[in-house]
Amino acid sequence: MLALTAYIFIPPGEHVVKINVGVVDYDNPPPTLNFTSRTLIQIFEDITVSGEKIFTIINYRNKTKALKDLREGRIDAALVFPEGFASNLTYGSAKMKVYIAYGDPSERQVTDSMIRSIISGISKNMSMAKIDVAMNYITMYVQDAGTREYIRMFLNGIAEPINASFKEVKPETVYSRPLVLGWTTLAMIGVMMLFTGIIGGATSIAVSYTHLTLPTN
Repeated sequence: MLALTAYIFIPPGEHVVKINVGVVDYDNPPPTLNFTSRTLIQIFEDITVSGEKIFTIINYRNKTKALKDLREGRIDAALVFPEGFASNLTYGSAKMKVYIAYGDPSERQVTDSMIRSIISGISKNMSMAKIDVAMNYITMYVQDAGTREYIRMFLNGIAEPINASFKEVKPETVYSRPLVLGWTTLAMIGVMMLFTGIIGGATSIAVSYTHLTLPTN
């Protein structure tokens, strides 16, 4: 996906476009926890395309300043980690906020897709690691190997119900960059029309509730 994005939206011969990400970290985890918000941020910082880093991380003291810079176009996205993030991630489920700048549709879509993909991949790996820890305890009490394997399969299904693999198939004809960009532009127009319809429908429902034309229970 990164390669396709670079090919379509970055003119040949130019440097890879950087995505500026603001980070607001309210967490102060104990040193005994291995995976924290800083670990996740480091993963973003280490991602490269053609030897160049994609994400530039800017740290903020508070969310207000980060969102102000996001609205003014100084950053492309903002990640906000609440207090207790690392502890909740280790022992349960952790919440965080991701804000995406509402700017150019193509750039917004690329930024949103990349950040979603990274967080989704990390979340999946964390789930699998937790299953391994759980199985270590289950092995102590469940002696039958078949039962243990069934339990593992069931837990894997909870963490990843659908395990889809994606492969690129090269076309017989190599498409030029202008042609790909043209099709992408048409696709973006379709996406914008789709969201226009969704927003219009949502607005109609909201107005109906306001005028008590729909039941609220």
